[in-house]
Amino acid sequence: MMSRQSSKLRCQTALLLAGLLALAPAGCRSFIRGQSPLDDDNQHSADDDGVELIREVATPDGLSVLQVQGVGLVLNLPHTGSNPPPDALTESLLAEMRTHDVETPEKYISSDRTALVHVRALIPPGARDGDRVDVEVRIPQRSKTTDLSNGWLMMTRLSERAVLGNRVRTGRVLALAQGNVVVDSTFSGKAEKVYKVRGRILGGAQVQIDRPIGLRVREEYASPFKTTAVAQAINSRFHYHDRGTKRVVATPKDDVNITLEVPLQYRNNINRYLQVVRNVAIGETTPQRADRLKNLERMLHEPTTTALAAIRLEAIGDDATPILQTGLKSPNPEVNFASAEALAYLDVAEAAPALALAAKTERAFRWHALTALSTMDHVSAYDALAELLDDSSAEARYGAFRALRARNHRDPLYKGVLLGGEDREFLYHRVNSSGEPMIHFASTHSPEVVLFGMDQKMEPPAFVFAGEDIMLKGTPDGRIRVIRFQLGQDEEEMVVGTDLDQIIRGIAALGGNYSDIYHAITSAKQGGYLASRVVVNARASGNRTYQRDEQGSEPQSPTPELFADRLGERDDVERDHSDINPSGENSRKRRGFLGKILGSKDADEDSE
Repeated sequence: MMSRQSSKLRCQTALLLAGLLALAPAGCRSFIRGQSPLDDDNQHSADDDGVELIREVATPDGLSVLQVQGVGLVLNLPHTGSNPPPDALTESLLAEMRTHDVETPEKYISSDRTALVHVRALIPPGARDGDRVDVEVRIPQRSKTTDLSNGWLMMTRLSERAVLGNRVRTGRVLALAQGNVVVDSTFSGKAEKVYKVRGRILGGAQVQIDRPIGLRVREEYASPFKTTAVAQAINSRFHYHDRGTKRVVATPKDDVNITLEVPLQYRNNINRYLQVVRNVAIGETTPQRADRLKNLERMLHEPTTTALAAIRLEAIGDDATPILQTGLKSPNPEVNFASAEALAYLDVAEAAPALALAAKTERAFRWHALTALSTMDHVSAYDALAELLDDSSAEARYGAFRALRARNHRDPLYKGVLLGGEDREFLYHRVNSSGEPMIHFASTHSPEVVLFGMDQKMEPPAFVFAGEDIMLKGTPDGRIRVIRFQLGQDEEEMVVGTDLDQIIRGIAALGGNYSDIYHAITSAKQGGYLASRVVVNARASGNRTYQRDEQGSEPQSPTPELFADRLGERDDVERDHSDINPSGENSRKRRGFLGKILGSKDADEDSE
């Protein structure tokens, strides 16, 4: 008969396995989600003309998304945390805290101001040491924690975890996570407990490794001669610069494997880079190329083959530029866009107007058009993106802003400032835009508030809450008091004008964080004190399909990394508060002592 100690050990192991592994799909997800016509390895067309393409002899390698996990502790909770049960997860957390020289860690985790959480992040292929990725946190199944709002995740080491011999094995540390938790209820508008005990730390994990991508030569072609030939073909087309030195991108490692560096212009669209690489020709002669260019020009002007032709022309490089430029004159939007996108990655200035038009008018092309514009050095791309900041589409406006930041994050017009203090930092931007006044909140990549329009105002409110501890109230002279209440401490206060910039800065100056700013803005919108449009995460989810006239539809490639949500689509995707019907007052009930100081019957009832 099994001993009681052995039974307890098995129980703890089962809990650990369930807690650490059940939250995510087994194994690693494929990076290339879905399939476009360009991903078909068996696809052959008349333009090949007997020329061997890399796609025929090699397949992509290293494209899985690497899932890393850990057990962490969320601090600074307003008595909504809990003491975790004495199980394997708790032991794992205590051991982790001891490695950081935390004295008496049991004291910390037993407080109702802390909570044990699962921590998870996804490291994409092509990531580099120092890159930042989003983090997901959620409580274990048996936790009594009720709310993670405004909590701070202490430094947590994340690693791969696997089950071997009924035990969870932990690999080396691959990322470090910490930061302010934005719970799912913040942006989803859902009050159920499940949305309060899981959330994200936007850009909260720093990757500690490089994740190279590459090619793997098919077994029937495997030889050092073939890998060398493939690498030479790629290097004749691509190179990159490292501290002023020109370097090749492809390096053969043996008779099967080739590693690939990602050129700068493809860093935010690795899937496209691989499509282009795999359509590079091996050992093509000058006459063969001339014949192939003629066939590709014909294919480019046919909507059903234009995407493939554009990729193969891009793989040829500068010699294909004149043909791609003919595609810009096509009246067909699909041909026009495919040509412009390829030209953008070749850094041809004429691509910019066509891409800007595609971003404005065709949702299926939008993310790819904006990503392509972000890669271009020409001022025409800058001007096209700046013009989109005035567009009526929230997607186009915020997408253009993100593309401008990706193009040059040091640009003083789009660099922004950090507000909120060391443990509550968020990025804040004001963008000069003549379009409808809009406030955008990001729910991926980084906590970021963007004001589109410089002169946005808030009417002095009767009261508006910014989180649990900060309140805005109008003054008799038409200004706004920003008041912070904390139990056991003196009230803090500052008076600001009605300009939204002053209000946001005032909330941050009194210790408000990203979620507090969001709550203040949306409460003001609900109360009828704010006319500006308020949007969360103005980016679309999943792949989009271009609908051809009378010719079916064409699925687009996966969303480029610049706009991808790696942790998966969420309930909060693209929440637009523009349709809120103002009531003239903020009738939302408040919990706790802040509600009581208002002297309202509703507040007292809610706190009981």
